[in-house]
Amino acid sequence: MATWSGTPYFIARALEAAGFQLDYIGPLSIRNPFWYKIKGKFFRMRGWDYINLGEEAVLRDYARQAQPFLRQSHGKILFSCGKPHLTYLDTQLPIIFFDDGSVPSITSSHPGHMRFHPKLKAKLLQSEQGILEKCFAACYMSDWAADAALKEYGYMFESKIMVLPIGPNIACLPTEKEIEIAILGRDHKNCRLLMVGVNWEHKGGSIAVAATKELRRRGVPAVLHVVGCTPPRQLPDYVRIHGFVSKKTEAGRALLAELFRESHFLILPTRAEAYGLAFVEASAHGIPSLGTAVGGVKTILHENENGWLFPFDAPPSQYADRIHTVWSDPKSYVQFCRSALRSSQTRLSWGQFGETVVRLAESAIKQLAASRSRCS
Repeated sequence: MATWSGTPYFIARALEAAGFQLDYIGPLSIRNPFWYKIKGKFFRMRGWDYINLGEEAVLRDYARQAQPFLRQSHGKILFSCGKPHLTYLDTQLPIIFFDDGSVPSITSSHPGHMRFHPKLKAKLLQSEQGILEKCFAACYMSDWAADAALKEYGYMFESKIMVLPIGPNIACLPTEKEIEIAILGRDHKNCRLLMVGVNWEHKGGSIAVAATKELRRRGVPAVLHVVGCTPPRQLPDYVRIHGFVSKKTEAGRALLAELFRESHFLILPTRAEAYGLAFVEASAHGIPSLGTAVGGVKTILHENENGWLFPFDAPPSQYADRIHTVWSDPKSYVQFCRSALRSSQTRLSWGQFGETVVRLAESAIKQLAASRSRCS
């Protein structure tokens, strides 16, 4: 469940709930020959970013690992979480893949992926374009990823590329009634802010702390709870650090459930984000979010529906302004919470995800049958 923040596991659950019977291909491992380790060090010493998923040998090895599983399966559709292993995979099955980023979107804005050597970047782009040519549907989780792919590879792929958001990676969500009770039970003794992320600087931790400080200066009793990371310096006592919390343990799940139940706002001034599961999970608990208008966040957060978007360079005071305004009107706050929950029940739900994939699969199977009929 740790891979991709557990997303493949939850995608599989959603597909099974939608009526699919799944055969699993894998696990597949990224084998990194010694030569590529040396090559990576050399590239980084020269100031370039490096990833071995642009290397033909690695991609072919991925396909070799998957091929035996595929031969044993009687499936009619090939679903894939991510796509590098599809580059050299030999199959006649219609392919539908799910991914949080496209190569052009990641390489244009994501830290650690923006300074690839031109030849390596060209390989990555060529690989993704080849996958688009062979797949039936390319399901990117955000407009950011899909739009970048269309712009890079051409609108000839417009019929294949689509935006398909995913739901929260939470095994047991509270019921709508339980969430309503939680919303009405959030008191005004403390304005509880929640930040979730594994990288303090990458997730904008300093901005979240400064916004909390500004709220307290204005007389709002704000407290910031930080989950997933440990700040690099000592912070005031109104910042509560929980460190990494594992969803695999009962204690971890209970703590996360408590934090989501009692928090008033999610604040995540992230510097870059392929998708933004924390925003989805906040909405699923009836919590409005404040986030940066970057990457996939713009697909998840809809202004005044389940949260608010801020420019990349927005100062902490702008985040404090929004929280202060909403906090000062309890009735309005409750309506925002209910609106956030509705967004989770509709456009950010696993149920909606599954229904969409069912329609795609039915279309793919019909198209394959028609193709075979023409050839016979």
